[in-house]
Amino acid sequence: MDKKFNIRKESFFQVNDEIVEKLYSYVRDITLLLSSKIVLDLYCGVGTIGIIVSDLVEKVVGVEVVEEAVVDANQNKRLNNIKNIEFINSKVEDVISNFNNEFDTVIVDPPRSGLDRKTKDVLLKEKFKNIIYISCDAVTLARDLFELSTVYNFKSIELFNMFPRTYHVECVCVLNR
Repeated sequence: MDKKFNIRKESFFQVNDEIVEKLYSYVRDITLLLSSKIVLDLYCGVGTIGIIVSDLVEKVVGVEVVEEAVVDANQNKRLNNIKNIEFINSKVEDVISNFNNEFDTVIVDPPRSGLDRKTKDVLLKEKFKNIIYISCDAVTLARDLFELSTVYNFKSIELFNMFPRTYHVECVCVLNR
């Protein structure tokens, strides 16, 4: 997608280049369709999604717990000459309360365990307009969507077969208030 990424061995990155590019293109299209302006990118890894949508929005803030991934994210920001993105090295649950409805779109791409209790509580309490939820685990996705659906409307789901002939499917769900 015309972007360059530096990735250390300690950092997570999808290995199926063809499918991940389709997934990220879809997230980009959804971000544009939602008319997103200020994006909060939770569990941002090396900054891939935030960097890919950065030219569509005014500002992106990414949060990632893995220090090496944040080093890579900042290097990727410079490598791609992106000025409207910043990265925070922290557990999402430790900083999620610092964010408010200044962000109109929240992109979450959590680990297999899904969203932690505190993050879900803040997403339910604050008035974020949109959530783009990316998941590699259908069980935790269903659990989290069930809880988020008390406040958010489920708009769509798109599946990306990351590893054909296996059960590994990435899901991208769009929710809004």
